[in-house]
Amino acid sequence: MNIGFYFFDKGLSGVDCSRPDLGNPGVGGTQYCFLLLIYYILRFDPKSYRVRVYCSSDCFFPQGVEKVLVEDIFEGLTESKRRGDDFIIIKDNKDQQLARFIDKLRHRIVIWGIIFILGIMPIGLLRARLLLQMFL
Repeated sequence: MNIGFYFFDKGLSGVDCSRPDLGNPGVGGTQYCFLLLIYYILRFDPKSYRVRVYCSSDCFFPQGVEKVLVEDIFEGLTESKRRGDDFIIIKDNKDQQLARFIDKLRHRIVIWGIIFILGIMPIGLLRARLLLQMFL
């Protein structure tokens, strides 16, 4: 399976993102979650997944990542489709121009969003915790 990630990295030139398991290298919460997901996908099942990161700077990513330099999210989405990614994961975005572009592109896109309940805990973490409690 080919998975793409659009990694918004404006202003992060040269940041070493290769070992997110050691902590956030200072890239922001959503980008850090992307890095952790990428790292563990490639660590636990590297033969089943090809991971491409579409970005605009020279950050260093986990071993096994194919980095594709793009100007912006529009080029990242276009390249993802052209290169045959099964889907691409992007951060939530309220840009109407981007929404129209996505509609016309006809590519599988997963929109990553973090929602806080009362400003305390992301819903995704809460769901994961509830599922663990149900099955353990």
